[in-house]
Amino acid sequence: MKNRIIESFILALGIVALGAFILCGINKYCNRDRYVSVRGLAEREVSSNQVSWSVYFSEVGDSLNEVIANVKRKDTIVVNFFAGLGISRDDMTIQALNITDQKQNPSLNPEERKKFRYHVSSKISFNSSEVEKFLDLKSHLVDLIPQGILLDDGYMHYSFTKLNDIKPQMIEEATQNAREAAEKFAKDSKSKLGKIRSATQGYFSIDDLGDDKYPHMKSVRVVTSIDFNLDD
Repeated sequence: MKNRIIESFILALGIVALGAFILCGINKYCNRDRYVSVRGLAEREVSSNQVSWSVYFSEVGDSLNEVIANVKRKDTIVVNFFAGLGISRDDMTIQALNITDQKQNPSLNPEERKKFRYHVSSKISFNSSEVEKFLDLKSHLVDLIPQGILLDDGYMHYSFTKLNDIKPQMIEEATQNAREAAEKFAKDSKSKLGKIRSATQGYFSIDDLGDDKYPHMKSVRVVTSIDFNLDD
């Protein structure tokens, strides 16, 4: 009789323990889907570290040799002019001449073809890391007019190429901002913030600020998406 009582007691304990394990498992199963999804933003303004630009001019005439000689002479004047403004000669490249025989140009009418036979255009390109020297360069182009050179200036393109230098800090900042948002949500819902469930790093975007006064300034932006577990 005593043995049966002991066996019944042990069986009861086993059933209670099994129930506790099942209840704990159910709670863990239910709680595993309790999480909060948040986004963290990091944004910085940076100065471009590269600039590219091109200028053009053209000459016309009936003697190809004379036109080419004039263009080359003016190429030298233009290069020296920009060098005098502090632009390194290593940052300037004189492209191959573009020569058009007007008599062979089907887009011109007969009267236009009679004016000058040859049209020769020159293009000088700039690629430099000395961005500040280019900010007001266009305002000086009028100084070439008295020398018979009217430059057609194209779009000055500024770029930022040092993204890898700031990536780690920006990702850390975005993650911290996401955590702060998640902690507030957990507090409001009377929960505790758990470990990161999953995380996705967004793409880095580099855009112009759209400020004509500071065309070289860029906005770098990244958004991270993070899921945090919520614990009781």
